[in-house]
Amino acid sequence: PTKPKIKLNVKVKPLQWTRVLLMPESDEKRPDLVWNTVKEPDIDINEITSLFGVKKKEANTDVPRKETVVKKKFLDNKRAQEVGISKAKLPNIDVISKALLTMDNKALTEDNIDSLLLIAITKEELDMYKSMGSDGIWEKNEIFLIELNEIPNYKVKLKIWSLILKYEFLIPILEEALSYMIPACKELRENKHFHEFLAGILTLGNIMNGGTAKGQADGFSLDLLPKLTGIKDSLGHSILTFVSSITHKSDPTFEGFKNKFPQIEKAAGFSMTETKKKLDEFSNMVDTVDKLLNKLNTQDEFIKKANNSLEGAKQKVNGFKKQEEKNKDFYHETIKFFGYKEKDKYYDESGLFFKMLLNFFNEVDKQLPKFDVKRVLDIQNRMVGKKVDQSALMRGLMSQLKQKIQG
Repeated sequence: PTKPKIKLNVKVKPLQWTRVLLMPESDEKRPDLVWNTVKEPDIDINEITSLFGVKKKEANTDVPRKETVVKKKFLDNKRAQEVGISKAKLPNIDVISKALLTMDNKALTEDNIDSLLLIAITKEELDMYKSMGSDGIWEKNEIFLIELNEIPNYKVKLKIWSLILKYEFLIPILEEALSYMIPACKELRENKHFHEFLAGILTLGNIMNGGTAKGQADGFSLDLLPKLTGIKDSLGHSILTFVSSITHKSDPTFEGFKNKFPQIEKAAGFSMTETKKKLDEFSNMVDTVDKLLNKLNTQDEFIKKANNSLEGAKQKVNGFKKQEEKNKDFYHETIKFFGYKEKDKYYDESGLFFKMLLNFFNEVDKQLPKFDVKRVLDIQNRMVGKKVDQSALMRGLMSQLKQKIQG
């Protein structure tokens, strides 16, 4: 640099520039720049430092130092996290409090109610809160549980509300499940085509079992029906096709079982034992609500609505139990009508029994003949170039059925 260094006693704001340094005047390579001829003015350095000096920040002794406040808590970290997550999805305490006075299903959903029951303050946590004293600053999750606990009878009301929602959900399910049994049994007992089909199987089976200990049967267990689907005659046709032809010959109105058993189709979706379990569950919930309501001595809109629901539910329980007994008796009469005994697997498993029959009916419909037996024989004769008599057809069919039944 060609200029002397300037020393300042005060720090000033720097000017952010790109410095240019001139080459000595004696240097022949010195470029011709504006800076070669400009004359700098005289400036008072003190004036510059006063105008552009950087002032030191003085410590403000008047502002008090903030002290770290330790908030009180009685929840461990895991529990606090659970409460915090649930609390974020819940309405505020005022909404919850009002809903528990009126049973407002719009203010609190079933999920809200279950969440509130899940995070409700425990006896241990409440004891800890009392031992720590109510004064001081508490964590947000603790405040929420404390305020929730101050709502009168909130735990009992939440339990009542949750049970009412659950048993009201079960009512239409039970109504439907109990409505199909008797009509389904009547369909089975009164359908003449089914009985004619069974008669055809019985006749065929006695011929095929002729001369054996299994012959001369007056009837047979319906357990045989699923086994028939895989038996083929010597022409490769299902035995169900043959029996369908026999049934159609004796009753020309027979055209299979499609859409003939609508009630059985519905009843197959409801097991008698599962329906009994749901009914017991429903009854137990109603009894629990009754006991919980007896613990409450207050009267408000919530209690009024709960009692109204309870009275209706009690009537439903009585009606359902009577219908369930009627259904059971009628089903047992039906199952006995078809030769089953108490020890048999279908005796109390109505769902399995009806599903077995539906599968059988579907298989029959799949194997319905397009031609009568005589025409099938004529077609077979043309295909192989020789006569196939009906007795040969029957022998092949009998052989396979014997193997299936005796095996």
